[in-house]
Amino acid sequence: MSKCATDEENEPPMGLRELARTGFGPKGGVLITELTGSQCKWPLWEDASGPFHCCGAPRGKGPYCEDHSRIGSAGRVSLPKLPRGG
Repeated sequence: MSKCATDEENEPPMGLRELARTGFGPKGGVLITELTGSQCKWPLWEDASGPFHCCGAPRGKGPYCEDHSRIGSAGRVSLPKLPRGG
């Protein structure tokens, strides 16, 4: 009897760009204004229009969690900039 592949098995692996927009902390991330010093500051927003959520997972040795540190080390993802006040 043959085994049917599930939809999950047929989906392509997540690309680095999509993975970079994934939060590994609280669902939906944490508003940048509510981050604590022990939370990952990896930005989850796409552009300067907001809302400005960050990952919020427990930090590693730097400003990001271990997962986002690895993604950042890949050097292929540019982080979005915060809008300047004016």
